[in-house]
Amino acid sequence: MKDEPTLRVIEEREMPADLDLQIRQVLMQCFPNDLAAFGQTRAWHGSSPSVTVIARDCSGQVVGHMGLHERTIDVGDAAVRVAGLQNVCVVPSHRKSGLFERLMAATMPEAAERGYDVGLLFCLPALQRVYARVGWVELPGRATTRIDEKGVECGLPNNDVPMFYPLKVRELPTGDIHLRGNDW
Repeated sequence: MKDEPTLRVIEEREMPADLDLQIRQVLMQCFPNDLAAFGQTRAWHGSSPSVTVIARDCSGQVVGHMGLHERTIDVGDAAVRVAGLQNVCVVPSHRKSGLFERLMAATMPEAAERGYDVGLLFCLPALQRVYARVGWVELPGRATTRIDEKGVECGLPNNDVPMFYPLKVRELPTGDIHLRGNDW
Protein backbone atom coordinates (compact mmCIF):
# COMPACT_ATOMS: atom_id res chain seq x y z
CA MET A 1 0.00 0.00 0.00
CA LYS A 2 1.22 3.45 -0.95
CA ASP A 3 2.09 5.78 1.95
CA GLU A 4 -0.69 8.28 2.56
CA PRO A 5 0.31 11.91 2.04
CA THR A 6 0.42 13.99 5.20
CA LEU A 7 -1.67 17.15 5.45
CA ARG A 8 -0.61 20.43 7.01
CA VAL A 9 -2.43 23.72 7.63
CA ILE A 10 -0.20 26.79 7.31
CA GLU A 11 -0.93 30.40 8.19
CA GLU A 12 0.13 32.48 5.23
CA ARG A 13 2.11 34.85 7.45
CA GLU A 14 4.23 31.82 8.47
CA MET A 15 4.78 30.50 4.91
CA PRO A 16 8.50 29.83 4.31
CA ALA A 17 9.83 31.04 0.94
CA ASP A 18 11.04 27.57 -0.06
CA LEU A 19 7.60 26.05 0.54
CA ASP A 20 5.92 28.90 -1.34
CA LEU A 21 8.18 28.10 -4.30
CA GLN A 22 7.44 24.39 -4.09
CA ILE A 23 3.66 25.10 -4.04
CA ARG A 24 3.99 27.44 -7.04
CA GLN A 25 5.88 24.70 -8.91
CA VAL A 26 3.00 22.30 -8.23
CA LEU A 27 0.49 24.92 -9.38
CA MET A 28 2.48 25.42 -12.60
CA GLN A 29 2.48 21.66 -13.15
CA CYS A 30 -1.29 21.44 -12.62
CA PHE A 31 -2.17 24.68 -14.46
CA PRO A 32 0.28 24.95 -17.39
CA ASN A 33 -1.75 27.76 -19.00
CA ASP A 34 -1.00 29.93 -15.97
CA LEU A 35 2.78 29.55 -15.78
CA ALA A 36 3.40 33.30 -15.87
CA ALA A 37 1.10 33.99 -12.93
CA PHE A 38 2.17 31.09 -10.71
CA GLY A 39 5.82 31.65 -11.58
CA GLN A 40 5.51 34.86 -9.56
CA THR A 41 2.81 34.35 -6.92
CA ARG A 42 0.03 32.20 -5.50
CA ALA A 43 -2.17 35.31 -5.21
CA TRP A 44 -4.63 34.62 -8.03
CA HIS A 45 -5.74 37.96 -9.51
CA GLY A 46 -4.00 39.63 -6.59
CA SER A 47 -6.03 37.72 -3.99
CA SER A 48 -3.69 36.00 -1.54
CA PRO A 49 -4.63 33.05 0.62
CA SER A 50 -4.70 33.67 4.36
CA VAL A 51 -4.47 29.95 5.11
CA THR A 52 -3.00 27.15 3.00
CA VAL A 53 -3.56 23.41 3.29
CA ILE A 54 -0.98 21.18 1.64
CA ALA A 55 -0.43 17.47 1.21
CA ARG A 56 3.10 16.05 1.13
CA ASP A 57 4.14 12.60 -0.03
CA CYS A 58 6.55 10.40 1.92
CA SER A 59 9.53 12.14 0.29
CA GLY A 60 8.30 15.56 1.50
CA GLN A 61 7.18 16.81 -1.91
CA VAL A 62 3.97 18.85 -2.12
CA VAL A 63 1.40 16.79 -4.04
CA GLY A 64 -1.79 18.72 -3.25
CA HIS A 65 -2.85 22.23 -2.33
CA MET A 66 -5.86 24.35 -1.33
CA GLY A 67 -5.79 28.00 -0.33
CA LEU A 68 -8.39 29.96 1.64
CA HIS A 69 -8.76 33.62 0.77
CA GLU A 70 -10.61 35.71 3.36
CA ARG A 71 -13.01 38.38 2.20
CA THR A 72 -16.31 39.99 3.09
CA ILE A 73 -18.60 40.17 0.05
CA ASP A 74 -22.10 41.48 -0.63
CA VAL A 75 -24.91 39.04 -1.30
CA GLY A 76 -28.05 41.03 -1.97
CA ASP A 77 -28.18 43.46 0.96
CA ALA A 78 -26.13 41.27 3.31
CA ALA A 79 -22.41 41.33 4.06
CA VAL A 80 -21.08 37.75 4.11
CA ARG A 81 -17.64 36.69 5.35
CA VAL A 82 -16.35 34.04 2.98
CA ALA A 83 -13.54 31.55 2.90
CA GLY A 84 -12.71 31.74 -0.79
CA LEU A 85 -11.29 28.44 -1.97
CA GLN A 86 -8.46 28.97 -4.45
CA ASN A 87 -5.68 27.19 -6.31
CA VAL A 88 -7.07 23.71 -5.71
CA CYS A 89 -4.78 21.08 -7.20
CA VAL A 90 -3.52 17.54 -6.89
CA VAL A 91 -0.53 16.46 -8.96
CA PRO A 92 -1.35 13.90 -11.69
CA SER A 93 0.43 11.03 -9.91
CA HIS A 94 -1.91 11.39 -6.90
CA ARG A 95 -5.23 11.97 -8.67
CA LYS A 96 -8.05 9.46 -8.19
CA SER A 97 -6.49 8.44 -4.87
CA GLY A 98 -8.92 10.26 -2.56
CA LEU A 99 -6.41 13.02 -1.86
CA PHE A 100 -8.75 15.77 -3.11
CA GLU A 101 -11.40 14.56 -0.68
CA ARG A 102 -8.88 14.38 2.19
CA LEU A 103 -7.70 17.92 1.45
CA MET A 104 -11.28 19.19 1.38
CA ALA A 105 -12.06 17.29 4.61
CA ALA A 106 -9.21 19.22 6.27
CA THR A 107 -9.79 22.60 4.62
CA MET A 108 -13.48 23.23 5.19
CA PRO A 109 -13.50 22.33 8.92
CA GLU A 110 -10.53 24.71 9.24
CA ALA A 111 -12.69 27.40 7.62
CA ALA A 112 -15.57 26.60 9.99
CA GLU A 113 -13.25 26.80 13.00
CA ARG A 114 -12.15 30.25 11.86
CA GLY A 115 -15.76 31.44 11.86
CA TYR A 116 -16.37 32.06 8.17
CA ASP A 117 -20.01 32.32 7.15
CA VAL A 118 -19.62 30.19 4.00
CA GLY A 119 -17.06 28.87 1.58
CA LEU A 120 -17.12 30.29 -1.94
CA LEU A 121 -15.34 29.11 -5.07
CA PHE A 122 -15.47 29.59 -8.82
CA CYS A 123 -14.98 26.62 -11.11
CA LEU A 124 -15.34 25.62 -14.71
CA PRO A 125 -18.60 23.80 -15.51
CA ALA A 126 -16.67 20.55 -16.02
CA LEU A 127 -15.66 20.59 -12.32
CA GLN A 128 -19.07 21.28 -10.75
CA ARG A 129 -19.75 17.60 -10.12
CA VAL A 130 -16.38 17.15 -8.42
CA TYR A 131 -17.12 19.92 -5.92
CA ALA A 132 -20.78 18.91 -5.48
CA ARG A 133 -19.56 15.44 -4.46
CA VAL A 134 -17.91 16.99 -1.37
CA GLY A 135 -20.74 19.30 -0.34
CA TRP A 136 -20.42 22.41 -2.51
CA VAL A 137 -23.69 23.85 -3.86
CA GLU A 138 -24.11 25.64 -7.20
CA LEU A 139 -25.54 29.17 -7.16
CA PRO A 140 -27.62 29.27 -10.35
CA GLY A 141 -29.30 32.43 -11.56
CA ARG A 142 -27.20 34.86 -9.55
CA ALA A 143 -25.17 37.55 -11.20
CA THR A 144 -21.66 37.68 -9.77
CA THR A 145 -19.76 40.94 -10.08
CA ARG A 146 -16.03 41.29 -9.57
CA ILE A 147 -13.63 44.20 -10.00
CA ASP A 148 -10.94 43.34 -12.53
CA GLU A 149 -7.26 44.34 -12.58
CA LYS A 150 -8.18 47.69 -14.18
CA GLY A 151 -10.79 48.53 -11.54
CA VAL A 152 -13.72 47.78 -13.85
CA GLU A 153 -16.79 45.95 -12.58
CA CYS A 154 -17.50 42.85 -14.70
CA GLY A 155 -18.72 39.27 -14.51
CA LEU A 156 -16.71 36.14 -13.80
CA PRO A 157 -14.09 35.10 -16.36
CA ASN A 158 -14.27 31.96 -18.50
CA ASN A 159 -17.89 31.29 -17.59
CA ASP A 160 -16.78 30.26 -14.09
CA VAL A 161 -19.57 28.88 -11.93
CA PRO A 162 -19.92 30.19 -8.36
CA MET A 163 -20.47 27.53 -5.70
CA PHE A 164 -20.86 27.85 -1.95
CA TYR A 165 -20.20 25.61 1.03
CA PRO A 166 -22.40 25.99 4.10
CA LEU A 167 -20.49 26.76 7.28
CA LYS A 168 -21.93 29.12 9.91
CA VAL A 169 -24.61 30.17 7.41
CA ARG A 170 -26.53 27.19 6.01
CA GLU A 171 -28.15 29.09 3.12
CA LEU A 172 -26.65 32.01 1.24
CA PRO A 173 -28.83 35.14 1.42
CA THR A 174 -30.89 35.89 -1.67
CA GLY A 175 -29.68 38.33 -4.27
CA ASP A 176 -26.79 38.93 -6.59
CA ILE A 177 -23.18 38.63 -5.48
CA HIS A 178 -20.61 41.42 -5.46
CA LEU A 179 -17.10 40.26 -4.60
CA ARG A 180 -15.79 43.70 -3.52
CA GLY A 181 -12.67 42.92 -5.51
CA ASN A 182 -11.39 40.45 -8.07
CA ASP A 183 -12.11 36.74 -8.02
CA TRP A 184 -9.71 34.32 -6.42
